[in-house]
Amino acid sequence: MSSQPPSGILVTRWPLLLLGAVTLAALAGFANTLGGYFIGDDFAYVGRFAAMSLGEWPRLFVREWSEGMWGMVLPELRPITALTFVSDAHLWGGAALGYRLTNLSIHIASAWLVGALAWRVSRGQPWCAYVAGLLFALHPAHAEPVTWITGRVDSLATFFYLGGIVAWLAFRTEGHVRWLVAAWLCYAGAAFSKEFGLTLPLMALLGDGLLCRAEVRRDWERAVYLYLGWIGIAAVYFLCRRLALSGGASGPSLALGSLVFWRELGQRQLQYAQELFSQFYCAPFGLGRAHGASLALLGGMLAGWFYLFWRARAWAAAVFFCGVAWYAVATLPLVVTYVSARHLYLASAGVCIAWALGLNALPRCWGLGLAVALIASYAVTLPTATKSWRASAQLSGIVAGAVRTAAEQAPADAALLVNAPETHEGAWMWSWACPFALRPPFHATDLTKGRVVLERPQLYLYPERWGQRQPFAWLARDARGAMAISVHGSGEKRIWFCPPEKLRPIAERIAATPEGPDTWQRFIDEITPSAP
Repeated sequence: MSSQPPSGILVTRWPLLLLGAVTLAALAGFANTLGGYFIGDDFAYVGRFAAMSLGEWPRLFVREWSEGMWGMVLPELRPITALTFVSDAHLWGGAALGYRLTNLSIHIASAWLVGALAWRVSRGQPWCAYVAGLLFALHPAHAEPVTWITGRVDSLATFFYLGGIVAWLAFRTEGHVRWLVAAWLCYAGAAFSKEFGLTLPLMALLGDGLLCRAEVRRDWERAVYLYLGWIGIAAVYFLCRRLALSGGASGPSLALGSLVFWRELGQRQLQYAQELFSQFYCAPFGLGRAHGASLALLGGMLAGWFYLFWRARAWAAAVFFCGVAWYAVATLPLVVTYVSARHLYLASAGVCIAWALGLNALPRCWGLGLAVALIASYAVTLPTATKSWRASAQLSGIVAGAVRTAAEQAPADAALLVNAPETHEGAWMWSWACPFALRPPFHATDLTKGRVVLERPQLYLYPERWGQRQPFAWLARDARGAMAISVHGSGEKRIWFCPPEKLRPIAERIAATPEGPDTWQRFIDEITPSAP
C-alpha cells in the first residue's frame, strides 16, 4: 500500500470528514428524488403501519410482517424494517417526503460504514475510506433501494450488516467488550430487517480466515465468544420465525440438480455484474468514444487489482475478501428471489471497498486520477439510473391528485373508476396500489366505503383475482353513474362523469362477454366522451 502522511486533518479527522463527504455526495445524487410520491407497494406497507401503534409493534417478532394483507402468508419476518415505517408514520403521517428522507438517511449512514470498513480493512488508510464511501454513496445500482420507499428493506438490513462487520473487525483488533456487544446487536438488527442478514457470521468466518488469522490464534477463546452470541441470536430468530410462519409459508425449494437452475443462476450473475458495473453500460458511457473510454477505465481498475497482488501481497487477502468472498456471500441468498438491482446493495459495498484497495496500491498520482474518474463516472451515470424512478414517483402524485379531485366532485352514489399505468419506464408506479392508495393516510377518508370503486386490473392488490369480483356486473347493478380518472404515462390526465344511462348498458354488455386482456381498456374507451 502507498503510505499516508502521519498527520494532517484528512488523516486525524477522517471520520467527520468522511461523513460530510458522503452526505454531500448522496444529497447531490439523490436530492432530486425527494419530491416524488409513493409508488407500488409503498401504499400497502405505509398504510398498514400508519394504523399500528408502537405498543402493537412488538407482536411482529412472532408474526409475518404483512399479516396476510396480500391474501397469502409471506416467508418474511421483518419487525425492524416495520419499526421504521411505524416511526415514519408517527412523524410524517402521509407525507412521502419524510419517508424518502429516512431512506436517504439510511443510505448516508451505510456509505459512512462502508468507508469505516475500508479504513479497518486497509489497516488505517483514510484515503481508502474516502474513496470507498464516495463510490458507495453514488453507486448507480442504488437508485431503487434509495428512491423506492419499500426498497429500504435492503438498505436497512445492509446498514446493520455493515455495522456488524465493522464491530467484528474492531473486536478482533481492539478486544473491547463494547465491540462484541455491538456486533451482536447489529446481527440481530440485520436478521430481523431482512433474511439475508443471517449470513453475517459466514462473512465474518471468511474474514477470520483471510484477515484475522493471527488475532484468532492469539486468543481463540475470545474469538469463539463472538460466534456463540451470533448462534444464540440466530436460534432466537428461527424460533420467532417458526412461531410467525407456523402452518403458513415456507421457503422456496431449490432444484440444485437441474441444468435449468444452473443456467438461470449464470444468467442472473451476468445481470448482477452489469448492474454493479452499470456506469460502463449506461449513458453517457454507452456509445462511441465514451464507451471505449469507460472500458479503458474498467481496465485500469482491474490493473490496479493485479498490481496490488504483485506489489503488496499482504493486502491481496483484503482485496480477495472484499471482492470475491464478499460478493459470493452477499449474492448467496439471491438464488431464491427475483432479479433486482436493489438486491445488490450489500454486494456493492464489498466491490466499492475492493476498488479503493486496488487504487490505493497504485502510485499516488495514478490511483488518485483513476479514483476521481471512477467516482465521476458514478456521479454522471446516477441521474440516468434514477430517472425512471423519479418520473414514476411524479406520475404517481398526479394520479393521487386526480383521484382526490374526482372523489370531491363525484355524486354520492357514483362509482369511482381509476385508469393509470402500473409501471412507468420500467419502474413501479401504481402496481398493487389499490385499494390501499384510496384509504388513509393517503386520503382524509376511505374512498372505498359507501361507493363502488373499480381500478385497472394491474392496480389491484390481487391482479389475478380481479375478475373474480365480477366487476362489470357490479357496476351495472349498483353504480349510479361513474366518475372516471384516466392518467397516461405522459402525465396527461382526464376526469369526467359517465351518467348511469350510458354506463349501465356498456357494463352489462361487457359483463356478458368472456373476459380478455383488453377488456378493461375496451370498457374505458367506450365510456370516454368524444373529444370536442
